[in-house]
Amino acid sequence: MCGQKNKSVETKTTARVLKVLQKKAKAGVFLWRFSIVVSRLVERTGEALETDAVSVLKESSDRLTKLSLFSYSEVKKSCSKNGLIWIGFMAKKKRILLVDDEVDILEPLAFNLETCGYEVVTAESGNNAFELFRKKEFDAIITDIKMPDGNGIELLKNIKLNKPLCPVVSFITGYSDLTLRQAFHLGASSTFSKPFDFDELRNKIEWALASPTEKWSQSNQKGNIVEIENSDPRTIGSGGVSLHIDGDDYSQLAVNDRLGFEFNSELGVISGQGWVRWMDEKTGFMGVEFAYLDPDSLAKISKYLQDKKPVPYIPEN
Repeated sequence: MCGQKNKSVETKTTARVLKVLQKKAKAGVFLWRFSIVVSRLVERTGEALETDAVSVLKESSDRLTKLSLFSYSEVKKSCSKNGLIWIGFMAKKKRILLVDDEVDILEPLAFNLETCGYEVVTAESGNNAFELFRKKEFDAIITDIKMPDGNGIELLKNIKLNKPLCPVVSFITGYSDLTLRQAFHLGASSTFSKPFDFDELRNKIEWALASPTEKWSQSNQKGNIVEIENSDPRTIGSGGVSLHIDGDDYSQLAVNDRLGFEFNSELGVISGQGWVRWMDEKTGFMGVEFAYLDPDSLAKISKYLQDKKPVPYIPEN
């Protein structure tokens, strides 16, 4: 009798946790891609819980990809609140190539990324990293810039020659002459100064690994609306575009502001929202990273990325 009672409690508790997961998935919240987090009460109920978790996965597949389901922190918190043990259940780990000549940065960062569910391969020079890149498939590359035996700029260029749409090459910048604008043009999706915030880095990796639909299909904030009436076609990168803005509109914006845009391109009119990532006061150009694209623009750009595989993340002009 006691065993049956405990099993009933376990079943109800499991149902509560799975309900939280279903609610999160149905809401279409942008959630961590690296694992499906499932709860396990005790050894004998593990198989049933796994089956339930898979059904949740199938139910949410229309909104999210198979590896983009449940928030790590939210589910862990829910499990803890209900007295559960949590485990990571993963279909396939994303593989990251981490490159830095400073071992005291390389090793702790590799450990932190592994605890997030990534497979991490490390290298202490650009040349060594590129040799590894040629032998294995990687989903993300994180590299320092200034290193002996091949720097991060050379590594980025070599990677882009071989795999233009490598999902992310996030620079961790130390003391470098490379500007943010140049890094975006070469294909880097983001830059970080040392010391850097790990959560921010993790968010950037997650963003870069997501598909165009995952990243750009939901508008969460209107921001400042700027009308772009210049008819000159704009070159589109894998993550954004450089726009020319005249007069008061330019003076009202700053780096990291969010804005609405509409501009002409080789694909036709593109509309959406984005973040200002760099500004050039002399020319009136600014680099804008896409945050949202209207359905028609999203379809155009998704096909463009598939067909053209542009190297720049945000073209310079």
